[in-house]
Amino acid sequence: MSSLLPEFEYDIFISYRHKDNKSDGWVTEFVRTLRSELEATFKEDISIYFDENPHDGLLQHHEVDDSLREKLRCLVFIPIVSQTYCDPKAFAWQHELLAFIKLASEDKLGLKTKVGGGNTASRVLPVRIHDVDARDKKLFEDATGGVMRPIDFIYKESGVNRPLRANEENPGKNQNQIFYRNQVNKMANAIKDIISGLQGKEFAYGPEVSPEKEVNATVHREKRQRKDWKFHVPSLSEASGLRIGLIISLLAFLALAIFHFSQPTPDLQTYRATIPPPPKTSYSTTFGGHLALSPDGRHMAFVASDSAGKDLLWVRPLNAIAGQALNGTEGASFPFWSPDNRFIGFFADGKLKKIEASGGPPQVICDASQGRGGTWNDNGIILFCPNGFPSPLFTVAAAGGLPVALTRLDTSRSQLSHRWPCFLPDGRHFLYSGLINPGTKGEEDAIFLASLDTSFTPRLVVNSSSSAGYANGHVLFAHEQTLMALPFDPKRLQTTGEAFPVAEQIHFELFTNRTSFSVSQNGNLVYQTGTDKEELRLLWYDRSGKRIGTIRQSSVYVNHRISPDGKRIAISQADARDTDVWLYEIAREVWTRFTFDPSIDRWPIWSPDGATIVFASQRKSNNLYERTASGAGREEVLLETNQNKFPSDWSRDGKFLAYHSSDPKSVSDIWILPMNQKAERKPFIFLQTEFNEQRAVFSPDGRWIAYQSNESGRPEVYIRPFPGPGGKWQVSTKGGTHPRWRSDGKELFYLGLDRKIMAAEIRLGSSSVDVGSAIALFQTSAFTGGGRDAYNVTGDGQRFLVSSQASEGVSSPVTLVVNWVGEIKK
Repeated sequence: MSSLLPEFEYDIFISYRHKDNKSDGWVTEFVRTLRSELEATFKEDISIYFDENPHDGLLQHHEVDDSLREKLRCLVFIPIVSQTYCDPKAFAWQHELLAFIKLASEDKLGLKTKVGGGNTASRVLPVRIHDVDARDKKLFEDATGGVMRPIDFIYKESGVNRPLRANEENPGKNQNQIFYRNQVNKMANAIKDIISGLQGKEFAYGPEVSPEKEVNATVHREKRQRKDWKFHVPSLSEASGLRIGLIISLLAFLALAIFHFSQPTPDLQTYRATIPPPPKTSYSTTFGGHLALSPDGRHMAFVASDSAGKDLLWVRPLNAIAGQALNGTEGASFPFWSPDNRFIGFFADGKLKKIEASGGPPQVICDASQGRGGTWNDNGIILFCPNGFPSPLFTVAAAGGLPVALTRLDTSRSQLSHRWPCFLPDGRHFLYSGLINPGTKGEEDAIFLASLDTSFTPRLVVNSSSSAGYANGHVLFAHEQTLMALPFDPKRLQTTGEAFPVAEQIHFELFTNRTSFSVSQNGNLVYQTGTDKEELRLLWYDRSGKRIGTIRQSSVYVNHRISPDGKRIAISQADARDTDVWLYEIAREVWTRFTFDPSIDRWPIWSPDGATIVFASQRKSNNLYERTASGAGREEVLLETNQNKFPSDWSRDGKFLAYHSSDPKSVSDIWILPMNQKAERKPFIFLQTEFNEQRAVFSPDGRWIAYQSNESGRPEVYIRPFPGPGGKWQVSTKGGTHPRWRSDGKELFYLGLDRKIMAAEIRLGSSSVDVGSAIALFQTSAFTGGGRDAYNVTGDGQRFLVSSQASEGVSSPVTLVVNWVGEIKK
């Protein structure tokens, strides 16, 4: 984000000593609060440069590079003056304060400016967080050439001299008797006075801007056009000629006005354009695409992948020919904007994060292990889905904090997920997708209307498995790859007409139920076309990450398991009919259909001897079925209950089957089904908490179970004794999913949140587990959405089967429709 005035990089530069922010983050909190106050004080965006970790560990004589010099080209310089800031040897003093004074003294605005009442103010506006002694004060005043008039944030009592904190509003013991929020307000008003004075100075004395520079400036921000007005007082001999010229001009203007207003007012036209991805990248369409128009419709945020499969968040002004990649956003997904168009929220690394659209370091808001959409209102509340399923919607402050569950899954509808929320203009009511079983086009799936007021009963808006958006009096959603618009009154909170088509062949991802489109309030629409199924490839790798084979056929692979003898793979995949289980013979590359029912069949699991396969099917809810691997005979119901069930492993002795069951009351629990005689097949709970536990796998000796849980706020891999009781041992340390044992039990593999295959050495004792350090084997571009199996490994731990995108480096362009509502009457 550029400065309010041309030729300047930022409006504000904040400088401080590293230790003043290191322990309690005082400066970070101050900047966050000041930003909010400035938004209320100014009618224009104010850009701030603030480095959360400024030059930590650099030498005192470190040279200032060109990047820092550019950032110092700002309107107001704010030093956070502590007991250690006024030090001629300090980096902040030498290369920021003194460097700014030199730059400001030489630029067109100068170091000082006139403010209201005729006073003079320095562009150096100090904040004081400690008392400084007379020597330091004199040093500061000598450097700035004026009296030190700071705005104080000092907590002071007998023997105490420290920064005042935001949560200490008018503390009784503080001898200064100051309010933190009042000091912030003083700061914002002082900044406004200085910038207003500088704008006036630029108005009167600034050089003319060439047309080329004006065009370039509007790419970044629309600025109020300023002119260098010059007044000429005519002489007496010129006056008569002036009168004649004035009369002629008025007559010409009158004729032009009559002609203009006699013409019919033209309708706004609808325009379409294609937006290609940035060079050497492709738009990421995983999980249904990652497009987000800013509320004002001037910028598009999106995720693009390079040739190495690295995903980054990008921002592109719609009136520019290029976009900007935002550093620090690797692995980003599902971006959404703040209502003031300043920040972008997104999901990455098991977290909900935000970043300024102009760039800068991302900030973590809260944990979100597998985010499925977010929306942001004017009151700084973010509504989001933190997990794939099962999950209701949560709220969290945009400044950060603990998420709070807002919606409740409707157990009478067997809902598993509330996702893809979208605030309506009032910032209180919102739309969301309520799904029965993500990954299907269920007739019971619907888009609902709800409110932050939990006494409001959710209302069904339209039956659809799609994500939804709202703009210009319409709810937009997908139906069979057709983007539809449903007239909707946001004040009466009800539909006002029938849905009609807007675009055809829109990209829709079946296993996340997301449609690749975004709308803004100014009538802009962007969308991608494509298939409604995400085709994948199954690739073989060795432990070093070298690709050693490929299953040639690309398909919509969902779950896959290697047989105990390593010769076949049971794979669930979607086709034109539905999702079925197939068997693939590795040596001969032969495919054989294993299930034929029109319902969705997934999660195949081999028996230890390879003679039987258990799978989950949506016939009569999501029950468990079994069938001989040879295909002889019919499927038989193995377990039928009212809960959804997802099998994950069969113990080596053949006695137990592990599965996780989705229960809205306790999220996802691990169950065990005895596999002895049919009369004894009564399932029992292995692990039930308020967290999400799943993908349990038995150790080869059958005495331990590895599984993943989000009890820490993100998914991690743990080991517990089976059947219990006992404690647990954490295997992953930076997030992990999809645990798999080596056949001798001495190694446990899992997938890191950065999609690296990890391996941890394991020593299983009689009553304890010794977990060695986990090492990264190789990086993958594993596809993990919709409950898919990201990878599998052979029993000896030497070969890995990884699911990856089939169309690497290829994606359909984005279509931009300007004034899409203009075609409604037509």
